[in-house]
Amino acid sequence: MRALPLLAHALLVTALAASAHARPGNPERYPVGARQAGMGGAGIADGETPWFNPAGVGAAKQTGLSASLSAYGLTRESARLVDGSLGDGYVVGDVATTTLDVFPASVEYVQPLGALGPLHHGIGLSVIVPDYAQFQGALETRAEGVELDIQARQTARNQTFWLGAAWGACAERLCLGAGPTGAVLLRDAVNNTTLFISQEGQPVLDVASSRHTELVVGSLGGQVGLQWSPLESLGFGLTVRSPMYTVGSSGSLLAINSQVIDGASFIDRVEVKNPKQEFRVPWRFGLGVTWAPSERWRVAADVRLHLAQGEVVTIAGPNGERTLPPEVPGRTVDDPARAIDVSEAFRLRTTVNGNLGVQYRLSDKLRVQAGVFTDLSSSPDADVLENAADQVNRISGTLGGGWKGETVETWVSVVYAEGWGQVAGFGDELEPVLAPLRSRSIYVMVGSWANL
Repeated sequence: MRALPLLAHALLVTALAASAHARPGNPERYPVGARQAGMGGAGIADGETPWFNPAGVGAAKQTGLSASLSAYGLTRESARLVDGSLGDGYVVGDVATTTLDVFPASVEYVQPLGALGPLHHGIGLSVIVPDYAQFQGALETRAEGVELDIQARQTARNQTFWLGAAWGACAERLCLGAGPTGAVLLRDAVNNTTLFISQEGQPVLDVASSRHTELVVGSLGGQVGLQWSPLESLGFGLTVRSPMYTVGSSGSLLAINSQVIDGASFIDRVEVKNPKQEFRVPWRFGLGVTWAPSERWRVAADVRLHLAQGEVVTIAGPNGERTLPPEVPGRTVDDPARAIDVSEAFRLRTTVNGNLGVQYRLSDKLRVQAGVFTDLSSSPDADVLENAADQVNRISGTLGGGWKGETVETWVSVVYAEGWGQVAGFGDELEPVLAPLRSRSIYVMVGSWANL
């Protein structure tokens, strides 16, 4: 039927939109840090917190506390079918997401320990929430010539808390640091989809699907860093973060599918308690430079390399099952065609992302900033088709300003991101194809740094 490719593609569009804020790959999709947000997130060469470089805490001269948050964020995404039964450029659906986010994007604390021999020591702690989102969306569309109703609604809350603790030590112009890095993933997602197709006034297909996932996953790794200032006006930074592996998890998954085809109907239900879960990220290498040609100007740039990673099944049955048979009281259903897919999997390819920012000091109290950064997708094409992943590449610009008081610096930054990429779709005869995806985001960052 001509409507089926459109149907399948629309389902994927809405499902992917619901998970848009939990994409695997680059965990630094948005800049964090009170001082660094307006600089495009560049801070490896002179940052004083474990998130940017653990070596920087050794250079801290006084106790400091920083907090920044995203006051408001708006993201809009749309997808188009490029090689489907209804022709090139046919708009399948337009899904808008709106996020009101008052969750702290970062909280950072630095404590100098003073001199011990020739070295100056310091410790620090960072709690980063780089991607927090609540999404509610719906898609309704009809196809010409065929009665086709699609309604999909998703509610997703995805929070990843990154934790970084560090010790650093400095001698003259060289600083070294190290510390553990952890992440806690919290996910509460509900996806509901109803489909109805009729032809010549007769019902052909009526499908309803509901899935509720609750996850708590903890992962652990480590990071080492170096900062070197050969000149007063020039500094370099280097960081290496080890792979992070799951150390504990808990949660549940409930999936219910119902279907009516030509009068035959059934309802399948699968409930998984404490399924097998993973949250993993690969090696990351960071290189930064900062340059202050005068007392008024400062330029900073970072490059971050994320290595490739093989397939990771983020959630599966208790024994690693990717599909489970439906539960029927009193008997077992052995029908692979009706098994419910409970797995979510992804792979990562090698990716390079960059940050660039400039700051100009208007006076002793006022500063303005501007920056750019990239968020290039690490999802390979095969993963988009096989695991229903999506590719969203972003180039973003930042503009901000700061006011410095006696003990507190306050910063306000505006970030705009333009994105493009691909999602999985279906063409004629239901063969898988890649469909283009567009994304636009704008949000405000507010932050402060206080010397205690």
